[in-house]
Amino acid sequence: MSMYNVPYQRASTFEIDAYKDRGTPQPTKHTRAIHEKYCQLIDTHVGKSTKSGTNKSPTVPEPKAYNSKEDAKVFEGWLKNLLRWYCINRYCGMEHDEDCISCMALFLQGNALHWYDDNGKDVWSFKTIITGLYDCFIHNVALTEASEIFGKAQYIAGEGVMAFYYRLLRYTEWMVRPPDRYTFKKHYIMRLPKGIFDYLLSKEITAEYSKMEAILHHARKAEEGINQIATWYDTRCIIRAERLAQRMENIPKRYIN
Repeated sequence: MSMYNVPYQRASTFEIDAYKDRGTPQPTKHTRAIHEKYCQLIDTHVGKSTKSGTNKSPTVPEPKAYNSKEDAKVFEGWLKNLLRWYCINRYCGMEHDEDCISCMALFLQGNALHWYDDNGKDVWSFKTIITGLYDCFIHNVALTEASEIFGKAQYIAGEGVMAFYYRLLRYTEWMVRPPDRYTFKKHYIMRLPKGIFDYLLSKEITAEYSKMEAILHHARKAEEGINQIATWYDTRCIIRAERLAQRMENIPKRYIN
């Protein structure tokens, strides 16, 4: 039978169906994780109802308005200040969700306020408005910046090897596709100081054959050794300076002049 005469067989539609348009695009795994992060932050600050006591709430300055700046740090800082203000003024619990939504317009400016006016009419919760603001003004920029920041990240002598590791780890949490383990390990090792890098090679620690735990263990040992050498050198300089000062004191002043 010729290949052109083979009866048509309908292939499985599972993969094809996965690409069909099913209405509103579903958030990615990364986006859901960010939404969950902000929802947990909201629950921590204003999730539980507070009993209205006789004591008057302390007077605190109102948080600055968010002006739709495309900066994740600015957005998170604004959100935390807003939640603290809500908490102090006892806008806590689901019974105050509408109050939080209404007051929110006072703390928005520019395009963020326009977005709120256009979308706030829908029956939303305070959480969905916060995540909606993130999706509109922060999401795409944050993803691009995270990849660029991770690629340009460098070791800072004052922070140490562990702080550098946690900083890289924090950058990967913002990335849609975080680097695989090998890429992360290589990126980390290649940006360490030469003294620490040489020590890792002497212990046969490489990104190809070593676990991250082993890399961090030996990097910390190398850093401690370098710090000890620096401390010894500083101590020797101090001792020499003190000895020189003592000798100068023992020399008669007529010889010094």
